[in-house]
Amino acid sequence: MSPRPYRLGQRQVAADETRSRILNAARSQLEEEASFSIDAVARRADVARMTVYYQFGSRRGL
Repeated sequence: MSPRPYRLGQRQVAADETRSRILNAARSQLEEEASFSIDAVARRADVARMTVYYQFGSRRGL
């Protein structure tokens, strides 16, 4: 599943910010531990687990 294109600028900005938060959360998790789970990253990013899957497709994609 790939992210859908947005026509409204604000929605795209919000989606980009969410993606950024998820990546930052994953980096932080990896700095503290050798591995990570999607659940842990989602909690750190304050998003639903499915949002992580929607944005990246899989743990490997992240």
